[in-house]
Amino acid sequence: MRHKGLFSGARARRPRAAGLRRSVRRLCLCLAVTTVLCVAMIGYRVAPLVRSYGYELFYYLFAPGWLRWLHEPPPRVIIPRQGTKPGSRPVGTERWGDYTITRVSTSPNVTLVHDFLTPEECAFLRNLGKRLKMVAGTNFPVTNAAVSANGLFASFYAYVYSLVRTSHGEYADYHKVDEGDRAKVLAIARKAEAITGLEVGNSEVPFLQHYKASNRFRAHYGE
Repeated sequence: MRHKGLFSGARARRPRAAGLRRSVRRLCLCLAVTTVLCVAMIGYRVAPLVRSYGYELFYYLFAPGWLRWLHEPPPRVIIPRQGTKPGSRPVGTERWGDYTITRVSTSPNVTLVHDFLTPEECAFLRNLGKRLKMVAGTNFPVTNAAVSANGLFASFYAYVYSLVRTSHGEYADYHKVDEGDRAKVLAIARKAEAITGLEVGNSEVPFLQHYKASNRFRAHYGE
């Protein structure tokens, strides 16, 4: 009778261990390939969102609302004619026709027009917004043909947009408001026309927007 050697059990375990290692390597390879394919597919589908909102959209999907105070820079507040001397103006402030303007940024070009609306015009627009019954900003989504055809991604797109825009608003359509209100809205639009040089007939319909406490309209890019 042939007796088993002292190391015969170890020799028997070696093929099994080698087979287990090969199986683990194959499993890892399959997982890696599957992950790459999933990332590529998601990237292809989400690319339009990234182009519109930037990569920060992933942060806003998972981060609590209070974290935005740590992440987002504070808004730049400019007081008209503020300076070290009485009557002096802050850097970047100049006269433009009947108004004082401040170049908040040159890239992108952002200009602040001080005292553009009178207190009476502000009160009128607030009352007009209440009469128009402003709705949540998500009722005015940015359309995107790349995702609107797919129900799942369209829902995801709408959810991301709800994180970007949380204000309320409504269009002050010239054809919907009363005749007296229309004249006042047109008068304000004419003031904007005088500053920008863009004719009222070639501009969008005025849009009234109301921001409650903590509401915002984060960086977004139209198509």
